[in-house]
Amino acid sequence: MKVSPMSYLDRSVYHHHPNNNIDEDLFTTALRFRLLRLHGYNVPSDVFKRFQNEEGEGTFKEEELGSDDAEGMMSLYDAAYLHMHGETILDEAVEFTKAQLTNCC
Repeated sequence: MKVSPMSYLDRSVYHHHPNNNIDEDLFTTALRFRLLRLHGYNVPSDVFKRFQNEEGEGTFKEEELGSDDAEGMMSLYDAAYLHMHGETILDEAVEFTKAQLTNCC
């Protein structure tokens, strides 16, 4: 029986965070995005929109995603470098995570 990469990744992510609400977790969202992109899947960058303010583009929820979540910030930073042309949300994610990680350390 052949196991699809998607089901393997889902099990791996759930194993890492079994008791958390995965839909709300920056680390898990960025990890899934990065692993799937690295394996050739066309994952939309819109998965990160829920981490932005309601006001519009370019503003991530600093109060919720601040430097307290260094693991999530690093995961988003790594994932953002897998952007394709025109994915401004990932360009904004690089700038946001750089600023957050620089301020925390």
